Amino acid sequence: MIPIISKARNLVTKAIQANPFHKMHDPIQQITSQLVDELRDQQHVDLIADFAEKLPAQVTTKILGLPDEDYYLLQGWSKHLFHIFNPLASLKTCERLEAYVQQSTEYLSTIIAQRRKTPQSDLISALVTVEEGGEPLSEQEILSTCLMLITAGVMTTAAIIGNGILALLNHPAQLKLLREQPELLPTATEEIMRYDSPTQIIARTPIETLEVGGQTIHPGEDVIICLGAANRDPAEFTSPNQLDLRRKDNPHLAFATGSHFCLGAALARVEVPIAINTIVQQLPNLELTIDEPGYQEYLVLRHLRSLPVKICS
Repeated sequence: MIPIISKARNLVTKAIQANPFHKMHDPIQQITSQLVDELRDQQHVDLIADFAEKLPAQVTTKILGLPDEDYYLLQGWSKHLFHIFNPLASLKTCERLEAYVQQSTEYLSTIIAQRRKTPQSDLISALVTVEEGGEPLSEQEILSTCLMLITAGVMTTAAIIGNGILALLNHPAQLKLLREQPELLPTATEEIMRYDSPTQIIARTPIETLEVGGQTIHPGEDVIICLGAANRDPAEFTSPNQLDLRRKDNPHLAFATGSHFCLGAALARVEVPIAINTIVQQLPNLELTIDEPGYQEYLVLRHLRSLPVKICS
């Protein structure tokens, strides 16, 4: 996630609370149903490009208050911007990243200027007008927040949806269970995020000496934390390698924790169950058409490159 310092994070949180994500349930369901209706007419589809990435791109477009038809820009930008989290990216990748940062910031700067003149009921307007102690967010902080939402909000949510659908297709008994008992959706959503976590690793820097696993970590030392491994910890989860949609004791770390808890977690918890449930209920006869799906070359994100399926009648 693009870093947001403490003061800015507080203001961003305040802006988000003024536009709570749970109010997006009906618009998200409408977008999801429309995308699924478009899939029905096809026999072979890629659930990543045609659904898992389109949905959060369209939702994020609506939340930010951008023109609906511009969602494809966010879908394209997010794939390239996510390389900002890859310290091992090649020079060529970095050059492409710089170009996409330039394109997206120019576009967003125009929208931000419009909202300063005429605020609307969207998140960019809230970011422009929010303040604490008379101190608003700076232009750069607003841009960084928007880029964070476009980058992490689209790609991370797409990863959860894609990973979740793949997990269900690979576990037909669990898929059947969810189809027959949709009331399991809340626990199923959390289990899907635990079972195949979107964000696999994060970096942290301790401010005091810690003892972890018999190792001493000193203040200022960079630490890499493997969230994917933590979510399969046998000391924390019973049968951790098993997909169990009934799992109730599920303190997973898919959204990290503490002061760096994902700002978009509340939105993901609205989007993902709608996406999963709509696919499960309205496209009941999906078949994978590949044996081993491939993944994007992101260092921190476990995101399918594609998920080709056949829609059987």
